[in-house]
Amino acid sequence: AYDTNLLADAVADMATIADVTGAEFKGPVMLPTRKKIYCVLRSPHVNKDAREHFEVRTHHRLVDFKKLSALTVEALMQWVPPPGVEMESSICTNATGGNQLRRLQQRQAAKAAMA
Repeated sequence: AYDTNLLADAVADMATIADVTGAEFKGPVMLPTRKKIYCVLRSPHVNKDAREHFEVRTHHRLVDFKKLSALTVEALMQWVPPPGVEMESSICTNATGGNQLRRLQQRQAAKAAMA
């Protein structure tokens, strides 16, 4: 999300869903913020030294649900995140959960290094 308040509200909604359905909720873990800077010429024909810089910050959070039930999964699938918040989810078993978490963190770190 670009706005941390929207992201905090979305995490609070997910925590509420976990409490209502009896799932165990952990998080949010703050992942690195991606910052993209755009440089724009103020005048297209002259004054090449006059430039404006704009930046877009994308904030990431990691949350973990444990002891999922069918009701929890259904509630999360029906929940619509607020506009401006993008959600990515994966369901894993206990044996593969740690490996997938490490891979997700490595991907996030690689993307942050490339940006």
